[in-house]
Amino acid sequence: MNKPLSAIGLTIILIIMLMVIFPSQLSSYNPNEIHLSQKLLPPSREHPFGTDNYGRDIFARVAYGSRLSIVISITAVGISLVIGVPLGIISGYYEKKTDLVLMRVMDVILAFPIFIFAMSLAASLGAGIAATIYATGIAGIPQYTRLVRAQTLSVKKNQYIEAATAAGASDFQIMFEHVLPNVLSPVIVLATLGMGNAILISAGLSFIGLGVKPPTPEWGIIISEGRDYLMQGYWWLAGFPGFAIMSTVLGFNLLGDGLRDILDPRLRR
Repeated sequence: MNKPLSAIGLTIILIIMLMVIFPSQLSSYNPNEIHLSQKLLPPSREHPFGTDNYGRDIFARVAYGSRLSIVISITAVGISLVIGVPLGIISGYYEKKTDLVLMRVMDVILAFPIFIFAMSLAASLGAGIAATIYATGIAGIPQYTRLVRAQTLSVKKNQYIEAATAAGASDFQIMFEHVLPNVLSPVIVLATLGMGNAILISAGLSFIGLGVKPPTPEWGIIISEGRDYLMQGYWWLAGFPGFAIMSTVLGFNLLGDGLRDILDPRLRR
């Protein structure tokens, strides 16, 4: 296990969680309060991340935006888990026609790049926080379904599954009392890595106008509002929220790698 990198990832996530839980303590500014007399100010002691074209404090918007981005990603990953894990178990346990139908549906979804599929769903559902959550969550279902299916195919060959069947346990009992606990380790790792992907997708949807709507502080929106000012030298408008996204995704990826090493005994050193 690469402990230094895992520790860095955990530290990044803890910092982001502090922003999520205590945004008002970290910044005294209202993220949506407009001060035209203070617009486009560079980073300073008073405004650590500078101000935008409406005079709003960017640090406050990034801090409050972390709450929305994390909530969206957690909820989206939860949707992917709640739907994808049971489908994967059912597909792997029953195989044959059930497996064929479910896997072909997953293949159809996976035929599209995940962001393109999420973008199509968001456009169909209508822009907004709920549409962003549903689009991001549904787009992630195939990953969990295929992973859990593969794990289930392996687990169902074990002797304790045969013993449970011989003892008269129902299919439901076997799947969710014996199979499910034994496929959770890789699912936890994938969910951790999926948090970073969900943040990227939700920010991307907001950036192109299919996600959260302004003036709500959300990282993708903040970057979208600041992109037109990059060529004029106002780099901080998009630079700091972009760094927040990059750092958070990196943190979840490093943490996911660390969890993989811990939960997979074959990777332990």
